[in-house]
This record gives sequence, structure tokens and C-alpha cells, in this order.
Amino acid sequence: MLKTGEILQERYQIQEKLGNNIAHEVWLAKDIKIKPTESVVVKVLSTRGATQWEEFKLFEREAKILKQLNHPYIPRYLDYFPLNESIKGFVLVQEYIPGNSFKDLILQEKRFTESQIKEIAKNVLNILIYLHELNPPVLHRDIKPSNLICGKDGHIYLIDFGAVQYRAAVEGSTFTVVGTYGYTPIEQFGGRAVAASDIYALGTTLIHLLTGIPPADLPQEDFKIQFADRVNLSPNLVRWLRKAIEPDLKKRFDTAKTALKELQSGIFNDDNSSIQLSQKSYYAKDIVPSKTNVELEKSLDKLTITYPSIEVNYIYLLVAIFYIIGASIISIFFGLSAAFFLLLSSCGTFYMIPEPRDRLLFHNNLFEIYEHNKLIGGGSITEIEDVNSSSDNFTIESWFISIKTQKQRYAFGHGLTKAESIWLVQEIKNWLEQN
Repeated sequence: MLKTGEILQERYQIQEKLGNNIAHEVWLAKDIKIKPTESVVVKVLSTRGATQWEEFKLFEREAKILKQLNHPYIPRYLDYFPLNESIKGFVLVQEYIPGNSFKDLILQEKRFTESQIKEIAKNVLNILIYLHELNPPVLHRDIKPSNLICGKDGHIYLIDFGAVQYRAAVEGSTFTVVGTYGYTPIEQFGGRAVAASDIYALGTTLIHLLTGIPPADLPQEDFKIQFADRVNLSPNLVRWLRKAIEPDLKKRFDTAKTALKELQSGIFNDDNSSIQLSQKSYYAKDIVPSKTNVELEKSLDKLTITYPSIEVNYIYLLVAIFYIIGASIISIFFGLSAAFFLLLSSCGTFYMIPEPRDRLLFHNNLFEIYEHNKLIGGGSITEIEDVNSSSDNFTIESWFISIKTQKQRYAFGHGLTKAESIWLVQEIKNWLEQN
């Protein structure tokens, strides 16, 4: 439609194309009427060819609504005019936000931490609260990674109001299906978008950022997107995301304000989940072993578990074998009293041997395993399995705990008692839930 260098309204000089589809093009332009010149975004809808009436209505609605909006993280409306030159159509001019779309960041294989995801969610929810509490409410209806900009100023902006709707659909009214497959909830395809529809789209967008996989490509069960096995998140955030993308409107967050409140509190407001968490915490306190060589230190940002190394069993065994053989030889040549003296002295030797200890350190959703103060492994936790048991030649029953990352599985605490293992598994899970 347009060409680089072309000037519209004797004011907007076209610079480069940012995107396009069948109906319209989006260009970066310069506003040459102001000094110094400023970059703007020019969106052009051509009325030539196959442009449909519904596309024109959406374009005009976008311009009208943007003109009424006043939010620091929604690009400002600047101008709207018909194009009566060689190209017939309409032009919408908006503020340009320097930065990268989250779609671009995904393509660059950017991966996001839990704290970053929470911050993104909070920013977008605050924008949605503003939109949904207008009179009448404004529904965006097309939240997805390409419509969220991570500005160079560090703020997150919601762009492209081409699918915007003034209010929830009225029963019996005609509608245009808008949105993007994978991010759009079922009710929106039926023309009944509500505030919770934007929350669903936000939830699927966050899952895309976490997994790097478009939500439409993730497996589903009963229309519910299955993502938990592909992310490294606290159980609370997993539950929050599940509620945000709940297909059943009655079970989804009904307002952005409610979703934000529960995200900020860190407490998932669900009766069953709350009961489970309180039971787990109570259970963990009840199962602390009365006798244990395991040391556990907890703080708000760190959990440290120190436990006897498996090597201690073999060191003691070798020393014992040495003294028994030595005592047997001495008893033959010097008598039983000399052998008894040697065995008695071995007790002091056992006492003097330092007990080898290993350490497991948790920080956020990461862990590190140390053997004799040497880091031997760690990573981002994807799974902590139930207590596993094994047996060896020297102990009747030996227990250990398994932690899985995306690349491999680690086992620690070989030689723990069953009570110690159950206790530690529960302590670790409880700490991760609270962090």
C-alpha cells in the first residue's frame, strides 16, 4: 500500500514496515511537523479490494476507543483520517513505544523466571483493571505475546486494540469472531467475551513465555491446557495459572482485580488447596524424627540440609576390619589381653575420625548438591519424587530422595532412615510452596 519516504497529511513520513495482514499495514513513521521529530506508528486500512465491512467497523472502533483511553502503558491515540490519495482507506496514528514484543523475545529463545512472570502478570492485570472498570468496560480480546511490548524504559505496554470491544456481548446480538487461536477462550468464539476472557488470554500468554511453546501446541485434557510438567514454578503459581486458564467461566478469575489480589498475596484462594497446604505443614511438624544426624536450616530465601555422607559407612567399616584383623593376629602371638587393648584403643580412633557430611542448598526454585564442600550438581527443580528405598550389602534398608531437573535426576541422602526421608521430602515441598 504505502512506500518508504511517502508523506501522509503533509506530516507523517513513512519509514519502515512493522507488520501487515490482508486488511491493513503497520508502519513506523516520523512526525515531521514537530521539532525534534518523533517516531509514531501508522496503521493503514485499505478499502480497496477484499476489505470487509466488519474489518472497517473494527478499525473505526479501535480508533474511537483509543481516543478515549488515558493510561501510561497503552500507546496514546494521536490522529485518525481518511486516505483519499492513490490509496483509498483510513489511517490511525499512535504513539510509538521503543522496545521488543514478547513474541520477539520468545523467538530469541528468551526464558522467563517465576519472579519475571509474576511481574509481567501484575503489569498487565493493572492495565486490564483500568480497561474493565471503564464505563462501559473495554475488553481487549486479543492479548498474546506479539501484543505486549517490553519497553526500553522497563515497562510493559499493551498494544493493538484492533479486536477491542466496548462491553460484554448481549444475548441475541450479532458478533464478529476475533482473537487468536490458542489464546482465545471458548466463550469468545461464541461471541460472548467478558472480562474473564482477557484473563484467560493473559494466562495462556504467560504459559507461552514459560514453555516457549504456543498454547495451541500444548496437550489438553478436558479442554484444559496441560503445562505444569514443562515449567519450574512454585505450586501456588501453577494453581494461579490453572485458574486463569480454566475453560469453565464459573471457575476462572472473574475480574482482573481478583486475579491480581490473589497473585500478590501468594495465597491461592481455594478452599481445597488451603486445607491441603495446612495439612502438609502440620504433618511436617509431626514427623520430625526424634533422633537424627540431619541438620536443617530455614530462612525466607534459603533452605540448607546437611546430612552424613554415605562415605562415612565405608570408612568406619574399613577401620573396623583393620582392627579386627590386627586384634586376631596379636591374640595369636601376645594373648587375648593385648588384643583386647587394641580393640579398646580403636574406640578412640573411631571418635577421632571426622564424620563426612554433605549439603543440599535450596534458593528460590534452584538447588545445589555439595559433597565435602564441593559442588557436584544442581539446577532448576522440575520434580521431587516420593521417597525411594534401596538396599545394599551393609545396611538392611537404605533410603534416599530424588530430585529431577530438565536434564537429569539427582539422588541424595543415601543411608537416611525412612522417617528422615519422609520428613525431609515434606520440609522441602513446604518450603518451595511458600517461596
